Amino acid sequence: MIQVEESAGTAPRLALFAYGFRPFFLASGLQALLGVAAIAAVAVHGAWPDGAMTAAAWHFHEMMFGFVAAAIAGFLLTAVPNWTGERGHAGRPLAALAGLWLAGRIALAPGLGLTPALVAAIDLAFLPALAVVVGRSLISARLARNYPVLGVLIVLSLANGAFHAESLGLWPGGIGFAKRLSLDVILILVALIGGRIVPAFTVNGLRRHGLQLALKPFPGIEIASPATLVLLLVVDLAWPESTAVGWAAGAAAIVQALRLSRWHGHRSLKDPLIWVLHLGYAWLVLGLALKAAWFAFGASVGQH
Repeated sequence: MIQVEESAGTAPRLALFAYGFRPFFLASGLQALLGVAAIAAVAVHGAWPDGAMTAAAWHFHEMMFGFVAAAIAGFLLTAVPNWTGERGHAGRPLAALAGLWLAGRIALAPGLGLTPALVAAIDLAFLPALAVVVGRSLISARLARNYPVLGVLIVLSLANGAFHAESLGLWPGGIGFAKRLSLDVILILVALIGGRIVPAFTVNGLRRHGLQLALKPFPGIEIASPATLVLLLVVDLAWPESTAVGWAAGAAAIVQALRLSRWHGHRSLKDPLIWVLHLGYAWLVLGLALKAAWFAFGASVGQH
């Protein structure tokens, strides 16, 4: 379990910035609601400010680099101090990070009339800043096992840069590249973190209910899980919209389904705090399967 204890003498005055998950999980939830409401309003009324990026491009960006980025930040700013044994990120530094995230959302708001260069400068600041905060803790603690998390933040920063490069007229295919890169690298992150959290929480949770359970190691699946997702990323970037993407996604879906089946989710149906984790990981499997079906049968539902 992730511990969030902090001594009373070090707690910041504003409770919202006492722990990393508080501002960012709240921001992530609100961003999801507002983003879906905004795009639904566009679908119903068809109105969108003139001169702004397309509604589809805005929706993608705010889901990936607004909603998902906030969720990642909330998790990492809570988990990394537990991994390193350091004091949690709180107070003014945490408020500053949250402010950078919020500034990006305001800058991307359609209809403000900001120049693409100014929008890019504001929005691109958050993920590198988060990478610096997280990376400094991981590197100082020499937690090489968790360095892939830092790599994910760097790659997401590059994907966001590719998105803005098209808005600036520097890369005509930048938004498409950003979509494929950001979505696939987030899937890798979900598999890496989910592969630790879901089985560990399941074993501990079932133990509280009097069921002693030990998960037998299966190194082959644990290696194939990230490997197939990395393969999907490579194929997605090298041969986008090809049949090979469908085969890679199908292989990744099968491996993730096998991995999930080993975690005894059926035994946790009486504990919502546990089975909801299995349900969340199952969406990874479903998304990959839909992506495979997209290229096999032309059903364009995989990405959404």
